Amino acid sequence: MITIVSGLPRSGTSLMMQMLEKGGMETLKDNSRIPDVNNPRGYYEYNKAKSLQKDNTWLKDAEGRCVKIIAPLLCFLPVQYEYNILFMTRNMDEMIQSQTKMLHNMHQQGAALESSVLKKTFQKQTDKVLLLLSNFKNVRLQKFSYNEMINNPTANALLVNQFLKSSLSVNAMASAIDQSLYHERL
Repeated sequence: MITIVSGLPRSGTSLMMQMLEKGGMETLKDNSRIPDVNNPRGYYEYNKAKSLQKDNTWLKDAEGRCVKIIAPLLCFLPVQYEYNILFMTRNMDEMIQSQTKMLHNMHQQGAALESSVLKKTFQKQTDKVLLLLSNFKNVRLQKFSYNEMINNPTANALLVNQFLKSSLSVNAMASAIDQSLYHERL
């Protein structure tokens, strides 16, 4: 079994990885992207995951652990493994605002798309991935709301634990949530 944390950019995937790690689950990350003002506790990324469509041999290293994989790459998961996927969602306007701010902080330009067009694009991308995954026999999928995590840490940590059929520390997972890091509130 491989546990995957996924979602769109700025949807709370790093937070979920922090929660799982604090709760006692081993994470697969390489720290190639260091913490910064946008993610002061780190990104929890594993560089090889970004090339899943070209090379999935590294997935054997993810067995029994959790790894972060961006939503569009989930369609490249091979069938020889079973997956628990924690799919993070967030208020779309907050995500876009957070992404815009992050790119500005990094002195990079984002897509030259109107917010409304980007919102529709993100929604289509999410719907497509979730529909595809619903047909995979080797996938257990549960959506988790970043906004709900922030507002109800303990209740949501309990839901994560129940979904994973695990005995992670609910209190430790809930303690990973720092409301002061929730900057783009709408």
